[in-house]
Amino acid sequence: MPSIGSGYTFADFLQRLERSPVSYMSPLYHEHRLLFVHRPDMLSRAVLSVSWERGLALLQAAYYAQPVAAETYRALLARMLRHNRHVLRAGAGQLVSWQAAMKVMNEAVLAHGTSLPTRVSVSTLRLLAPHRQWRTAIDVLQLNQTNGQLTKPMLLDAAHACATPVAWSHALKLLMHLHQQDPPLLFDAIQSMRPPGTTALTAADSAHALLPSVRDAGAPTPAQQHVLDVINSVVGSVPHEVVMRSPLCTSYLTHLLASTTLTPELKVQRATAAMAQLPWTVALALLTDLSEPALLTDTEWARVHKRVLLPYNSAAGMRDGGGVIGAERRLSPARKRLKGKKKSPSSVTTTGTVETATDGEVIGKPERSSAACRTTSQSPSPASVTTTAAEYPLKDDLAPTTAVFLSRMQLLHASPLTAAAMMAVMVEKLPTPEMAAAFLQSCAARLALSAPAATSASDNIGTTAEGGNISPGSVAATRHPVVIHALLRNCARHESGWAIAAPALLEHSAAQASTPPDLLSSLVRQLRKAREVGLAVRVLQEHIIPSGGLLTPASWEDMLECILARNRAIRMRDLDGKSWNSRGSSPTANAPPRLLGVHWLSALSWVISHQAVSKEDRICKTGTGPSKGAASRHPLEVVALERPLTHKMLSLLINICVLGDSPQGALHALGYARRVNKTELPHTPQIRALLYCMQYNRPCEAKAIVMQCVKCEGEAAAQPLQHLLRLIAESKSNVDGQEDVVETHSRAWARN
Repeated sequence: MPSIGSGYTFADFLQRLERSPVSYMSPLYHEHRLLFVHRPDMLSRAVLSVSWERGLALLQAAYYAQPVAAETYRALLARMLRHNRHVLRAGAGQLVSWQAAMKVMNEAVLAHGTSLPTRVSVSTLRLLAPHRQWRTAIDVLQLNQTNGQLTKPMLLDAAHACATPVAWSHALKLLMHLHQQDPPLLFDAIQSMRPPGTTALTAADSAHALLPSVRDAGAPTPAQQHVLDVINSVVGSVPHEVVMRSPLCTSYLTHLLASTTLTPELKVQRATAAMAQLPWTVALALLTDLSEPALLTDTEWARVHKRVLLPYNSAAGMRDGGGVIGAERRLSPARKRLKGKKKSPSSVTTTGTVETATDGEVIGKPERSSAACRTTSQSPSPASVTTTAAEYPLKDDLAPTTAVFLSRMQLLHASPLTAAAMMAVMVEKLPTPEMAAAFLQSCAARLALSAPAATSASDNIGTTAEGGNISPGSVAATRHPVVIHALLRNCARHESGWAIAAPALLEHSAAQASTPPDLLSSLVRQLRKAREVGLAVRVLQEHIIPSGGLLTPASWEDMLECILARNRAIRMRDLDGKSWNSRGSSPTANAPPRLLGVHWLSALSWVISHQAVSKEDRICKTGTGPSKGAASRHPLEVVALERPLTHKMLSLLINICVLGDSPQGALHALGYARRVNKTELPHTPQIRALLYCMQYNRPCEAKAIVMQCVKCEGEAAAQPLQHLLRLIAESKSNVDGQEDVVETHSRAWARN
């Protein structure tokens, strides 16, 4: 361990941990063991500051060397949750494995037993949810129930883990049990998306307000957002036949699509995930027939509870109409239950109780209640939904479908943001990119024809309630970023989707709206596979760099290949133009126009600054932020770690620099990769020697280096060096024909 006067701080130690491989964590821990003995807070700080893999390795090294506090286990699970949130937000990296989360919990239970905080189990369940490990989640619930530590957040997160096509019945059962324990929890969260009293008129007024409020009074709280995420996942896992008949699912979907408190991006993300099981025809009918939603009353919640927990054989019930479907047909019509409730469609009554169910009951298909989708205009029954969708099939000409979509969708008249969200959901649900692009063009044409008929926004809202024109602001909805991103997601599912995605992205580059890294990465992969290197570089220069977009390391490898191929093609074209000049032909009439390649310095800076990192920076600078027992004088500052380079990225950057006749740039890239994360290529000393030979124009020495490698390691091992030598000779060719010295040197490199 360094001495006290060496100036070696704890932040320096954390940076050393972050830059070292995971296998080095145990030696580094024992080297700095005095930092952590009898200081559980220091071990927790170290675990929270480095990546979760290194934190887990530190904890395993400390397990047999010192007592590990329960707060340290909780800190490691919190670091894993932070990593998962970063991966979902940045679109790069991998989620924490559920085996690692269970390993941490098992060690914590063995070390502390029942004195372990319940937050450890909640964090473990949240780490199991992305992997949908529902059996393991139920085991965790049973363990906490045996210890008498079962809490409501555990039920909620376990339902999230059970949100799969296999275990959706368990997820619904857990939600019903949670509602039995805390009735206001679910419907308060659902109601927060569309507060009571909110109409299309008030939504339009808030959308056109000059100074909108920072946060709406009825906006979902962070706790309610988590509840809505769980409900959204559960609804997305339920079969579409059950969704259209379940009052809980339909109520959630109507509130989500009619939401006035969620951002368009969040609304599109959740609606797309919730309607993933729905066929696009059913989704189209659902979108067009929605209106003002309403919550379920307590009596209807009780009916949902009874119908959901009825035992039922799915195969027999679907054939003979028995079970829940047979009981549903014997219910009273929806119109009778709507009498007396049209005056306050969003009111929630408090009468009625939720009935309990036995432990042996199995979740079946719930009934469909009209109150789940209580609207000012009556919604069709499930049978009419299917027939409505079948009446307007998507063909080459999408004008009839677009007309129905725009005329019948009452929520479209609320605001342009609502229209953009609805279009984005529909565009992503369409089966092919061609149909999605045609649908958007038809929507834009239809809205452009309807916009001039409206004189003002307020007059237009009054007419649209009766089926009139659409507001002029809705025309811009087809160009909203969420709509373009939905089109890109549709194109990402098809190998030939780049033909539609790239022009759409370049057409809307002036908006300077950043595109998610996963969409850009899929587009770059498609362009690289289709050998559209020029279009890929154009997307990089005209959209990704100006808008601040990010690419994953794998996508940067594809992009650097495109840059190298384009630079080489431009160089060959310039050489061809030089041959035209040498023949005495007119360069302006016959020679191709001069193009500019990507400079090596630009390529290196773009890779570093526009790379989507798989882990966030968590190391705090020494002397900043809060500290125990001392007053905080400086705000918290985080040490920004440099972005690493993979072996392929480093190799491609060296080729780009050499082709651009810049050995200094290649040497700089080698030093940067070595400094950041110790990345080195095979035969790095020989590569460095070849670059110095190129810099000082030593062709004979360069050839001797390659021949020595062939003699010692064989022809196959020396192929990268031979390729680099040929590339150096190619870069020495004189393009402009201005210096005879350069031409002489290029001939010398070619001879050698």
